[in-house]
Amino acid sequence: MTGAPETVDRYGRLDVLVNNAAAPQGDDRADIEEVPVSTFDRIVAINLRGTYLMCLAAVPVMHRQRYGRIINIASMASVEGGAPADSAPETKGVAVSSM
Repeated sequence: MTGAPETVDRYGRLDVLVNNAAAPQGDDRADIEEVPVSTFDRIVAINLRGTYLMCLAAVPVMHRQRYGRIINIASMASVEGGAPADSAPETKGVAVSSM
């Protein structure tokens, strides 16, 4: 990940990271037994791994500055639950509650 150092080079600081990724709706909108594992893996990669990697890049810079804020955004479905066939909100809920 080179985004954090490039941001510091260009602007001098990195004060805020906002994670707001989302996987496009598609074959994950089906009953769980019909959702391919590859689809679930793609959703996890976007919603969880992407958030983790962005934090991993930003935190060292923020530590050196002794300041920084990270905001993880998710839909209300991550807290309240989505439709029974929707697997994406759970991955967003994990990202918001564990990072």
